[in-house]
Amino acid sequence: MKKSVPAYAVQKLLEEADHNNFQRYLDILKEEAKETGKDVLYMPLKNYNEFSGKYMGNVSSVEDPWTYEIEMDGGYVLCLYGINSTIISNMDDHADKEGKSLRKMRVGKHQIPMRRKKVIYMTMCHHPTDIWGEEIAQALDERAMVQLYGHKHVQTLETNGKRVKIGTGALQPDRREAGWQPRYNFLSIGICQDNLEIVLYPRIWDDTIQKFIADESICDEGYHFKKIILPIIDRREGQNVADENSVQKKVRETDDRKRKLVYKLWELQPYQRGRVLRQFEVFRDIKFDDLNQSIEEILRVAEKNNLIEKVIAAIEK
Repeated sequence: MKKSVPAYAVQKLLEEADHNNFQRYLDILKEEAKETGKDVLYMPLKNYNEFSGKYMGNVSSVEDPWTYEIEMDGGYVLCLYGINSTIISNMDDHADKEGKSLRKMRVGKHQIPMRRKKVIYMTMCHHPTDIWGEEIAQALDERAMVQLYGHKHVQTLETNGKRVKIGTGALQPDRREAGWQPRYNFLSIGICQDNLEIVLYPRIWDDTIQKFIADESICDEGYHFKKIILPIIDRREGQNVADENSVQKKVRETDDRKRKLVYKLWELQPYQRGRVLRQFEVFRDIKFDDLNQSIEEILRVAEKNNLIEKVIAAIEK
């Protein structure tokens, strides 16, 4: 959905609001979406949500930030943390064809992760911080040691000794784009004596030999990778730690059991989903034909009734 008058009007309101009103308007939109079931702000992302909902990655006014945690050595936890920079993104983003006036996005302080002891944040966001309209990049630097960004179709690497920013490039950028060259990278992250050790493997397409090779402009000299070591510091020092720890900020943590159930349900035909789920009385009032529309309700009911494993078992049987 490229154009929606109500969504565009709401986006303009948010774009022009000061910080306090920006957050207040988002809260109002969230309550309205809950009450009416109509999420005006995210109408332009309808097609995206229909796809990403299959993998529990949908976004909306009522969803909290997405996270996924991985246990690491030394009692540390790597927390993957999603930041949504498309709240006001629309056709105005590229209205200036000459690129003289880059439109700024709104992210909001409410999306900056909270400090947690022995938790290392790796944030993922489409627009890099130089396109954010708020001066909150410094606050993010204090909390997220690894930051991944897209949008720009070049690989970039920036580190300041306490965090690393990586512009991921694009595997399939627009062929009409000047300097078009497919590229990607992958990371290895580990703990070494209370240091965070990040190994970046940047890869770029070589048209001559028709294969991806190491991007030596980023790699350490003589190697096919770039190693970055950052000291892990308790960044809560000197801060009002008690205040942050006492506030239980909601996040949407991806549950491996839920993900497995979602994948299993998508493997079934609609009539098969209905046959499995109707074995359980609690699902009888849910319509199964459009899984995009019903998946959140199915997961909520399954979790509430401790049925996730039982439904998976019924599908596998």
